[in-house]
Amino acid sequence: AVIGLLIGLCGVMIVSNYATVAFVCITLAAMLGLAVGIDYGLFIISRFRQEYAKGYSIQQSIAIANGTAGTAVVFAGITVIIALLALAVPQIPFLTMMGISAALTVFIAILIAVIVTPAVLMLIGKKITPPVDRKKTLAEKVTDRVKFSGKLLQGWAKVLNKIPVLIATLTIAFLAITAIPIFHMELGLPDDSVYEEGTPQRDAYDLLKEGYGEGVHASLVVVAEATEKDGEVLSKLEQLQADILAMDHVDLITNVIPKESGEMAVLTLNPTNGPSDQETIELVHELRNAKFDGVKLNVTGNTAMYIDISERLSDALPVFASIIVVLAFIIFMIAFRSILVPLKAVLGFVLSLGATLGFVTWVVQDGNFYELFGFVTTSPVLSFLPIIATGILFGLAM
Repeated sequence: AVIGLLIGLCGVMIVSNYATVAFVCITLAAMLGLAVGIDYGLFIISRFRQEYAKGYSIQQSIAIANGTAGTAVVFAGITVIIALLALAVPQIPFLTMMGISAALTVFIAILIAVIVTPAVLMLIGKKITPPVDRKKTLAEKVTDRVKFSGKLLQGWAKVLNKIPVLIATLTIAFLAITAIPIFHMELGLPDDSVYEEGTPQRDAYDLLKEGYGEGVHASLVVVAEATEKDGEVLSKLEQLQADILAMDHVDLITNVIPKESGEMAVLTLNPTNGPSDQETIELVHELRNAKFDGVKLNVTGNTAMYIDISERLSDALPVFASIIVVLAFIIFMIAFRSILVPLKAVLGFVLSLGATLGFVTWVVQDGNFYELFGFVTTSPVLSFLPIIATGILFGLAM
């Protein structure tokens, strides 16, 4: 796993010479590369130990393990790579690079698992397997393994076997209920209000809010430009300011900078609400859709940019999730020649993802037990979290 991780990270470093690679890309690549590298390697080693315990030779056990567990590793790895490359769906550059970086390390982890692991097992296979009594029957060997597994696991397995339908129903119901808050999840990016009271960031935030209103942290830059080729804005500027101030949720216009030619003017305005409030989001859309005589409004600034990013990610999440779920289902159906197995895998992933994001929404946004988890105040869910969590959870689930 470490060898695959180092090779994968070296590949990411090489890519960084030709494209911008953020530090978070390396972090995600390292995390997933190490996780799947260990997982895939142990999967093949575990199957090798099982086959060797049945009485097969080292070479035969390796061949069977690589032909069965190794095949599963390849198909699982392909689905993970597809999920990570699908991070390009929102068309946000750093997310795309994050997916490519992580996909590269997962690809290397697959190669290491199916090529290097068998070679290592050939060298040290006997040292990592328990002594095998070749005279015992297969049934006796299975009995020995069951005894070795421990009484606790045996007891839990007996409970599951007695009431499988009830256990499955309760589990699915619990995950489904936990996922309910996801339907009112709001995405956004944090501001300085998330810092603890007494910190310089929070003190500055509170002072500005008290002195100039909450909208001072949600300033919008509005570029007014003439819609006609030889049109001008300067003569209409006074009326334009009055019309903008008459809109809902507009507090004041703090700055007006007209262009000398008169065809354009830049206005800075403060909304009445904060950057993550629904009223501010509605104001941005209202300004962009407003129709004035010969004037078009373009809205930019950090607040507008954060709103645009959050909306793009929110719109891309269903498409992103659908792509990886459908492709994973098809690949698993080909690999296992079954509909039930991939259906169960996909259903488990969807329920787990829904429960995860639902719980995050319930705590961070709805404010349930948020102090227990170290949050100072409630806030929208980090806009990048759902789509990144989907890729990570899918990678670990496979």
